Amino acid sequence: MDVWQNIYIYLLGSILIFSSCSGRNDETFVNLDISLVNIDGNEYISREKAILIDNGSVFSTKLFSINGDLSIDLVVYFKNKIMDINNSCLQPILICYTQNNKYYQFSIIDGKAIISSASNDSFSLIFEKCEFGENNYISGSFSVCLVSDIPTPSYIAVWGKEHPFKRWINEGTQQWVGTTLLNVQNTGLIIYPSEKNEVPSPAIVICPGGAYSCLEAVHEGRLVAEWFAKHGVAGIVLHYCLPNGHPEIPLSDVQETMRYLRENFATYKIRPDQIGVIGFSAGGHLASLLSTHFEIDEKIGVIYPEKAYKSRPDFTILCYPVITMREPYTHIGTKENLLGADPSDVLIDLCSSEKQVTSYTPPTLLFHASDDYTVPLENSKMYHQCLVRQGIKSRLVVFPAGGHGWGFSENYQFEGELRKNISHWLNNEVFIN
Repeated sequence: MDVWQNIYIYLLGSILIFSSCSGRNDETFVNLDISLVNIDGNEYISREKAILIDNGSVFSTKLFSINGDLSIDLVVYFKNKIMDINNSCLQPILICYTQNNKYYQFSIIDGKAIISSASNDSFSLIFEKCEFGENNYISGSFSVCLVSDIPTPSYIAVWGKEHPFKRWINEGTQQWVGTTLLNVQNTGLIIYPSEKNEVPSPAIVICPGGAYSCLEAVHEGRLVAEWFAKHGVAGIVLHYCLPNGHPEIPLSDVQETMRYLRENFATYKIRPDQIGVIGFSAGGHLASLLSTHFEIDEKIGVIYPEKAYKSRPDFTILCYPVITMREPYTHIGTKENLLGADPSDVLIDLCSSEKQVTSYTPPTLLFHASDDYTVPLENSKMYHQCLVRQGIKSRLVVFPAGGHGWGFSENYQFEGELRKNISHWLNNEVFIN
C-alpha cells in the first residue's frame, strides 16, 4: 500500500463548517489549535506552531507520532498569497513531506484553507477537505506564525557567527579584488530562487574555483546561479573557507550546506530530493569530494561525520575539475593548498576522487577542454572511467579548445554548447519524473 494511502489530517473533537472563499457565515469557528494526523495508520500530532512563508504561499510544520518515535516534515504549497490577514482563502496545489530521508509529493485535486482568529502575526489556518490522489485528503486546524519574506538573493551564514575550524583559517579581511573573493572567514550561501512558477524547484550548490587559494565567485559563481535560476533551478553559490592544508574545512562546509538545504527545503521552496552540486577547477574537486565522501567516515576529520550520509548530492556537474592528487595530472598549487606541503599517502588517496568512487556516487556530467594545460583533461577522463566501471550514469563532454577557467563567461566560444548540454542532461537524465 502506498504510504499516502488513506492519509488525513483532522481537528480532534471539532466540526468545521466553511462558507465560500469570498467570506464566512455566522457559524462559530472552534479553534483548538490541536491537530491529529493519520498517515497509513500512524497517528501524528503537531507540538509546535506551523509557519507560513513567502506571504503565505508555503505552509510548513513538523509532526510527531503519538508514541514519539516517528516524525515527518509536512509542506503545503498554495497557488495564491495572503491578501487580507483577517479574511483570506488560500488554494492548496501541492502537498509533500519527508520521512526517513525520503521525499513524497502529490498534487492537491480540490479544497481550500482559510485564516481564522488572526492576531498580529499569529493565527489559525483551517484546512477544508483538500483531496489528492485516491481517497486522500487533508483537513483540520493549525496554529500558524507568518514568517517574514526571504530576501532575493538571500545570504546565509552556514555555521552561524563563527566557523568551527576558525583556528586553521588564515587571518585577514574578507574582500573582493575585481571578481575574485579573498580570505573567506565564515562560510556563506547566496541563494538565487528559481524564476519559474513551478514549486518546489530543484536546486544546485555552486562551488567556484581558485586553486583553494581564492574564489572566482563571479563567472564560476554568480553568473552560474543566475543562469540556473532563469531555467527553473535554484542556484546557490557557496563561499567556502579555504583549507590552508586542512581538507576537512571546505569538505565540512559543503556537507553542512547540503544538510542545511535539505532541513530547510520548505523555506527556500526547493525539492530535497533534487539538490545537486556543480564545481569548477578546485571547486570541481570539492564537488567530487562531496560526491564520494558522504558515508560515515572520520578519516578526513569533517564536522559531524555521523551526518555525512545526509550530504550526498542527487547529481553532480564538474567543469575542468581537479580530480587526482597524484602526479603527473594533479594541479600542484591546488594540492599544496588543500593538503599542505607534506601529506601522507593515505591522505593523498583519500582526496584523489578517482580512488573513492563507489556504486553510490551520484550521476555525473563532466566538461573539459582538450587544450587545458593547467588541469589536464586526464582528470575528467579518469573520473568518468571510474564512474562507468561502477555502473554510474556519467557523460564527458570534451571541447576542442578553451583552455582553463572559462566558467559561465559569455565570451567563451563553446558557452552555448555548455549550457545546452547541461539543460539536456538535467531534463532527460536527472529530473525524470
